[in-house]
Amino acid sequence: MNNQRLSRTPTLAPTAAEPLNAELLDIDHYWQLVKRNRFGIATFALFFTAVTALVLLFISPRYIATASLLIEAEQTKLLSIEEVYGMDSSRKEYYQTQFEILKSRKIAALVVDKLNLVEHPLLDPQNDSESAWRLESVKNKLRQWLKANVDFLPKSQDKTASAAEKEQSRRKTVVSRVMKDLTIKPITNTQVVEIKFESESPKLAAAVANAVAESYIDSYLDSKLEMTNKATSWLNQSITGLREKLNDSEQALSDFYQREQVVDIDGVMGLAADELQQLSDQLTIAQNEYKKQGLRFDKIAQFNGDTERFSDYPEIVNNATIQGIKQSEAAAQSRLSELSNVYGPKHPTLISAKAELASIQANLRNEMTRVVSSLSLDQQSKQDTISRLKEAVNAAKARYRELTQLENTRQTLLRNVEVNRQLYDSFFTRMKETAELGGFESANARILDAANPPRIPAKPKKTLLIAGALIFSAGLAIFLVIAADALSSGIRSPNDVEKKLGQRLLGAIPKQKRWFWQPKLLDLRLYFATNANLFGEAFRSLRTNLRLLEQGKSQHVIMLTSALPKEGKTTTAINMSFSLGQLGSVILIDADLRRGDIGRRFGLVPTVPGLSELLSKSCRIDECIITDEDSGIDLISAGSNGTHPQEMLASSDFRRLIDALKKNYDYVIIDTPPTRAVADSMVVSALCDTTLFVVKADSTDAKHISRSIDRFEQLNQTVDGIILTQFDPLYADDNAAYYGITALEQYSLNKPGVTRAGANAA
Repeated sequence: MNNQRLSRTPTLAPTAAEPLNAELLDIDHYWQLVKRNRFGIATFALFFTAVTALVLLFISPRYIATASLLIEAEQTKLLSIEEVYGMDSSRKEYYQTQFEILKSRKIAALVVDKLNLVEHPLLDPQNDSESAWRLESVKNKLRQWLKANVDFLPKSQDKTASAAEKEQSRRKTVVSRVMKDLTIKPITNTQVVEIKFESESPKLAAAVANAVAESYIDSYLDSKLEMTNKATSWLNQSITGLREKLNDSEQALSDFYQREQVVDIDGVMGLAADELQQLSDQLTIAQNEYKKQGLRFDKIAQFNGDTERFSDYPEIVNNATIQGIKQSEAAAQSRLSELSNVYGPKHPTLISAKAELASIQANLRNEMTRVVSSLSLDQQSKQDTISRLKEAVNAAKARYRELTQLENTRQTLLRNVEVNRQLYDSFFTRMKETAELGGFESANARILDAANPPRIPAKPKKTLLIAGALIFSAGLAIFLVIAADALSSGIRSPNDVEKKLGQRLLGAIPKQKRWFWQPKLLDLRLYFATNANLFGEAFRSLRTNLRLLEQGKSQHVIMLTSALPKEGKTTTAINMSFSLGQLGSVILIDADLRRGDIGRRFGLVPTVPGLSELLSKSCRIDECIITDEDSGIDLISAGSNGTHPQEMLASSDFRRLIDALKKNYDYVIIDTPPTRAVADSMVVSALCDTTLFVVKADSTDAKHISRSIDRFEQLNQTVDGIILTQFDPLYADDNAAYYGITALEQYSLNKPGVTRAGANAA
């Protein structure tokens, strides 16, 4: 059953689940890869973790002490003098400013002076380790050498620092170290800030954290007192000048009243405004009447004394005298009409009536002329009135402007007095408030929780670091294993044969364990050794797979080749001959006429004739065939190096030789040179029934193998299968189990009295 399973070839027909299976196979491949290298991964992880633990032993523990500080938003205010300090404590920027003040160098310097940290052994730069001192010395010497030998660097004269300068530099160094180990962390959505200090000494950590909080509060009170004193001094200096300005403005207002003799300028301006308004109204009325009457007068003047044309004008119609005359004219005309009916035209009475009518009409014309003349006189009178009113209005306007200017001057003087008085009063009030506040100090923060010396070190977290080192190193080792596998271009496992080469695997020859003093070349008859069951069974499985390969096809002539030398091709050919020799007659031919090795492997002397002598017809075939008594196979060595090996192999003599051997032997196995070196195997493959390609595991680049196989396909020759040599069973995956590698190893190792350790030692 196992042999039948070995002979199966994987199907190439795509299925719907193929992408998913491919992904699962890849995951399984990586899992198998990790399992195969688990001991190396574990060794690397343990070594890395041990080194980490050793390093942690030499690291001094560091402690972190924490103090809590509450920064008040609303401060206690004895008086309203917020303007003196100029900081709105309700805004977000206020808290950000306080956090930065806590981290400032000024606070750190106050802490250093308060605790005299310059003399503390953990912070004093004079107590630094000798290695740090030497490193700093080397840096100084290197800096001096560069300045002395590099032209473009500025040259500075060496100055010997005084004792005060050295002490100042020492203090700056300590302050910088305090700032480096100090952490200010505000708590979100609160007014509380945590002050953390890290040190090798728990007492020092707590002392510095508390000192920072206290120094911050003291610094605020000091700055507040300083600002109060400065404000008081400035107010005292400013109030004298403000008092002088107030006196000057009041005197200017008094001089104005005396100079202008103004008692009630507001009342005078009201009367002037009323007078100006009345005159303006009168002028407007007069101008309107003048314009209206002037239009009628202009039309009457256009009639040139023709009274009939302007008799209908209101001035004529409404005149009482003219109305009386018109009534008399009407009566005279009526009487004349009556007399005309009684008397003739020359009657004295009629003539008298006509004369009376003419007299009345003359009077009417005269009266109308007089009315028109009176209109002209009235128009002239109105014009004179308008002129007088204009003069009065202009005079009133001038007076009003004069009064307005006086009022503006008065208002300006009044504003100056008022502003100076307000400034003086405000400054005077602030001065009194500031003087009273000078003895009152209100802090903007208070300590919630004072720092206590911690008992457990915060750094390093040895357990966490060791666990992290273990996880990291294991992950790194796994990554390196997977990366090495991904970057490997060789054929490492049976799965790679199908994945990288696209060929079927006929057999996998396991790698034999050996000690460093043992020869690299395997024992010629290892196949028959009782302590190498896995090796022998691998060739028996190869033999079975070869026999089941395309049943019904003639397989008398089998050629073995490889891409490069030293891939185990000759060893495979010899042991495959031993295996097939147990089933029938076998002859092994060394067709590598350039560097044949089969004769030497079987212990033949160089003078024994071989294939070269046979093809050159210098020896007969019976002289060239050597029988191995132990295995029962025959062999033909390469013989002496031929002058034209390829021509010999392509000759008809070689073809006739192969045909003759096929009749006398069940199997003819031909060992040929590597394909990447010479093309001899291409020539020989045309005479063979089966072509097998030998690949050394995890050695030859898959690209070289594929190119060699492609050369056979270009000549219409088929490579029937791959034989993987020196295969490490540790790389066995599911496909290797498919070919029986793992099962064979398990079967061989499960024999009574045989253990894995014993097999590895063998």
